[in-house]
Amino acid sequence: RSYVFLVNRVLLLSMKHSRYSSHNRGHFGLASDCYLHFTSPIRRYPDLVCHRALKSLIANDGKTYSQKELEPMANYLSERERLAMEAEREIEDRIRVLFMKEKVGETYDGIISHIASFGFFVELNDVFVEGLVLLNTLYDDYYHFEEERFRLVGRRSRKIYRVGDKVNVRITLADVEKNQLHFALISTKR
Repeated sequence: RSYVFLVNRVLLLSMKHSRYSSHNRGHFGLASDCYLHFTSPIRRYPDLVCHRALKSLIANDGKTYSQKELEPMANYLSERERLAMEAEREIEDRIRVLFMKEKVGETYDGIISHIASFGFFVELNDVFVEGLVLLNTLYDDYYHFEEERFRLVGRRSRKIYRVGDKVNVRITLADVEKNQLHFALISTKR
């Protein structure tokens, strides 16, 4: 069994979110103490701030931002970007649920992408969609959640569901209003 999927998931979850700062801390990966990254001033206001500061430094016009101005801007913009990312994620999730609404009853192959105390999430192979298999729909046993090992273990049967396991599921619920996509487990493929 390959642990690549599990390792990739754990690494992604452990990474810190980027945060804007008025202090140049360099870049840990590039080992550079003078690092600046920007994309396009059309897309993000923090990039525009960088462009303005660079332009002012090059022109030597004295219009650069002060440390006192930059710190509250950095904090505010970090918070706004996080909220925008959450809104974007929610919209994408709702579109996926809407897409699956017409597919209730159909079966798909997928991979267990996340385990929680209430069930496990399955990422479908054919479409970029993730849904939930609730523990209370697994009638064959009572499953115990082992968070540190990323798995569920059947109390009686000792059957195990792990992140990275291949499964076959049926779509049972696609509720756009509640933003819920539920699956029923059909089989495990090991």
